[in-house]
Amino acid sequence: MAKKKEIYFGKGFKRIFYVIAAAWFIILMAMTAAERSECIGDPSITPPFCDDTTDVGAFSYSLLMWAGSTFVVYFFLKWIGAGFKK
Repeated sequence: MAKKKEIYFGKGFKRIFYVIAAAWFIILMAMTAAERSECIGDPSITPPFCDDTTDVGAFSYSLLMWAGSTFVVYFFLKWIGAGFKK
């Protein structure tokens, strides 16, 4: 089996990025769920952010924030990586 002289970083970069993006998604949704759990209980003592949004709205906002941030970070890191190629 012939040894490769040049290492291909693109495939490894994508795998690492997908794992980090999935972890970021789980963390973001867990934070949203924790924030929304404060809205359950006695309506007389609910926090102010519970009045103007629903659970679906909060999770949709988190999903859009996750998609936008991962899109920007992916292309930013790809641009940095392209700077190291000859």
